[in-house]
Amino acid sequence: MLYLSKQTRDLPYRSLMRVLSLFSVIMLSSTTHAHPTLCLLSNTDHLSAQDTSFLIQAGSFQSQANALRFQDHLSHRTSYPINIEHTGEYYKVIIGPISTVQKTQNVAHTLLKQLHQSSHPPIFEKISTKHIQPTKRTVGPVQQIMSVFHQPRNIQSLFYYDHLHRFVNLGGGAQKSFSGSTMTVQNGSNYPPPQNLDQFSIDNHSFGGLLQVSTGYRWERDHDWFPGSMLGLTYQHLFNSNINGNVTQYSDPEFTNYSYQWGGTTNLVLVTEKLNLYQTKHWSPYASVGIGIALNETGQYTESAFTGVTPRISPDYAGGSTSNFAYQFGVGLDYQLNASWLLSVGYLYQNIGTLESGIGQSTWSETSLNGGSVGQNAVLGSVTYLF
Repeated sequence: MLYLSKQTRDLPYRSLMRVLSLFSVIMLSSTTHAHPTLCLLSNTDHLSAQDTSFLIQAGSFQSQANALRFQDHLSHRTSYPINIEHTGEYYKVIIGPISTVQKTQNVAHTLLKQLHQSSHPPIFEKISTKHIQPTKRTVGPVQQIMSVFHQPRNIQSLFYYDHLHRFVNLGGGAQKSFSGSTMTVQNGSNYPPPQNLDQFSIDNHSFGGLLQVSTGYRWERDHDWFPGSMLGLTYQHLFNSNINGNVTQYSDPEFTNYSYQWGGTTNLVLVTEKLNLYQTKHWSPYASVGIGIALNETGQYTESAFTGVTPRISPDYAGGSTSNFAYQFGVGLDYQLNASWLLSVGYLYQNIGTLESGIGQSTWSETSLNGGSVGQNAVLGSVTYLF
């Protein structure tokens, strides 16, 4: 919504401005999501030659991010300065100063026409008029009630800059996995349990890299609480993370004779939802969830004998692959760099299901390693482009 406003005490350039009596008429259509007709009326009979500079209040938002986005949207459509003024709980988008009444009217008409012809036309919604006292009129064939705003106020704008956006996101970070403490396999002996089992301790998961790409939709609303939500399809690649531990033969600590190394990579495809919780200036904390599928691939198993131990024939477990249900939870912080770019940093907890090897060699040909359910802690930074 465009307000042609007379300069008031709470607008910038007060040393330059004179009183301007211009007002806009908004004709609300009967269909909620249809684009209404807008007519611009003026009453300039009393203006004197001393009235030399004018402003247009183009919108008033409770969310600074929406005001910034609207400012950027308008900046491609006019060469006049566009500023954001913060008064009370509102961020007002102001165009000007403009030197003459005629130029002011021309700018307003041009902007309205361009906004309606843009690929992302504005969305208009009814608002409560409890903050103002509108005049009720009927104009021409339009049968709706129209509100004539004689004075721009700190009201939530009828104009919202395109609530729905597409987005693409690219991120990277580091992750560290964790799982159960021990794996066991049959050792082929005829000893009674537990001597018939070899134990493979899981002492450490190394750090690994993480790459993320996602795309989807972002919804926004002009409010400090829950200002934005993103629903998307996310792909993540978790780079190789090694598992290290010791091999205890016959489940007897006196026969802890070998160390081993084993690891793998993971590809995840997730449906993710991210909800911004609160907007304060450029910052907005968020929470996120995701569910999908994890494709886990493990590499070749290797082991080494401790000093003084004669090396055995290695089980030489082959690489394996599994597909598992996966889920994640996250929290973090967004920074609104400008109207189109978001920077984010956050923490993720992920569960990627199980890691399994292929079968072993020789006497281990009927056995394999199973790392159990694997969780991950990850730190992720990302950049999001909105369009």
